[in-house]
Amino acid sequence: MKMLFFAVPLAFIAVGAVGANTITGTVRNQSRGEPAAGDEVILVGLDRGMQEEARAKTDAQGAFALSVQYPDKPYLVRVVHQGVSYDQQASAGNALSIQVFDAARRVRGLTGSIEILRAATNGNSLHVSDLVELKNESRPPLTQASQRTFEVYLPANAKIDSVLAAGLGETGVVISAAAVPTSRDTTR
Repeated sequence: MKMLFFAVPLAFIAVGAVGANTITGTVRNQSRGEPAAGDEVILVGLDRGMQEEARAKTDAQGAFALSVQYPDKPYLVRVVHQGVSYDQQASAGNALSIQVFDAARRVRGLTGSIEILRAATNGNSLHVSDLVELKNESRPPLTQASQRTFEVYLPANAKIDSVLAAGLGETGVVISAAAVPTSRDTTR
């Protein structure tokens, strides 16, 4: 009987060690109210210049598990659903719940409600920060995704330094933005 008693605690220790080197989670499609099956899940190390470390796909219940090489380092878990990335910060041992939405080229109920401009000089340059709040009241909830989803018009010599996006109560994430010449030779 003692032999069985000692084997049980060892089994629990082994399971605990595996959980500390993984990030698990579920992905739910909020547009349809069901698990998001077959979505790509990418583990990105944040301390090594955003390097991809692992990949997985969600199962029929929207579940995934990613092995972590550096348990003491911060990570980003990216879920790609219908070509749109949904990011969440994570650490080894976390169990995440990530919401995704079906994508559409145009979404009814998407509005801009506030814009705040800040300007300051930096040597010979003028630095302008533009904060825009977008409200999405689509039913069912959708994500607007197209080649040029959001446009801002800039003066001809302006340069984009960085662009951040964040949901309510979330930390901003750097997103890509590119200047696109228009027919009047100005920059967007």
